[in-house]
Amino acid sequence: MTEENTPVAEPTQVIPAESKWGEGISSNQSVCQAAILRSGRQDRKHKQVCAIIRGDNAKLLAGFSRWLSGTYLHRKAIRQQVQDVEVFINTFLLSDQVITARRGVNWVAAFLSRKSIGASPNSLLEHAASLKKFYTYLNEKGKTNDEELQAVKKAIKIGMPGWLARVELGLDASEPTSTMNTRTVSLHVRWPA
Repeated sequence: MTEENTPVAEPTQVIPAESKWGEGISSNQSVCQAAILRSGRQDRKHKQVCAIIRGDNAKLLAGFSRWLSGTYLHRKAIRQQVQDVEVFINTFLLSDQVITARRGVNWVAAFLSRKSIGASPNSLLEHAASLKKFYTYLNEKGKTNDEELQAVKKAIKIGMPGWLARVELGLDASEPTSTMNTRTVSLHVRWPA
């Protein structure tokens, strides 16, 4: 039986030894213990898949670096932009789930929102610029389409004022969004006298 087809049971349920859920476990072990055994296998599988994706990402990053070398940017700026993208595609996208760089277009806003916590405004703007350039590179190479590139640019354009406000106010992840929105409005809106 494959791990994807393994049914989920209540945590208090005891699995018989001959059960299809509890392959290799005694009748005394709970579903939670069986889940731990399964999660160990899933963790190994996750690491294997991530290793393959990181190999693909290394090729993308090398191509991105060469692509940036053809621009007016200094080597130090190129290295920084590649590092910014590497954090996104090798750390953020592969932390909990397995998301390829191409599919990462849907996660740019979440990444920058999380980056806005404890970041400087310049750092946040640099990460956003790096991601825009990276997805422009992928678009030019035919790895993303125009709609995906526009989605990245639009997500950054729409989200950036709120992320910068979060940075300027020094809000952290525990601060409710409603408080952030209230404070943001009070900072940026001038009421008529």
